[in-house]
Amino acid sequence: MVSGYIQPDPQSYSIVPIGETRLIEHANGEIGSIRSKNQGVRCTIQFRPHGGSNADLLKSVTMPQYGFTAAISGMPVWQIGPYADAWNVAQGSSTEMWHVTEITEMSGSPQDPQMYSVTMVRCLGITGNTPVS
Repeated sequence: MVSGYIQPDPQSYSIVPIGETRLIEHANGEIGSIRSKNQGVRCTIQFRPHGGSNADLLKSVTMPQYGFTAAISGMPVWQIGPYADAWNVAQGSSTEMWHVTEITEMSGSPQDPQMYSVTMVRCLGITGNTPVS
């Protein structure tokens, strides 16, 4: 948690299951079976910093750090991959938390406030108490 953090406005979001699929071939080259495994979900949220004052705006620009865990709430309940509710995870939950894996640079223009994106993953078996390195 970031002290004094002010949530920036989410502008757009996407979510997709992540996993792996292997095609198993027979000796003659024909595909004999397909093996797939679900590993979790990945989401990207684009944020626009905001605030009623310059101080609030600067707090809203504070970005998470790589590997930090995040809780998401208030999103639609979607069943994706192995999750009955892929988006929403309570803070301090013992289930798989969201882990920050990528942060894009801020982009914008003087007429359009800057925005940035945060990509996170939820992987089976990696809870909020599991270090990610």
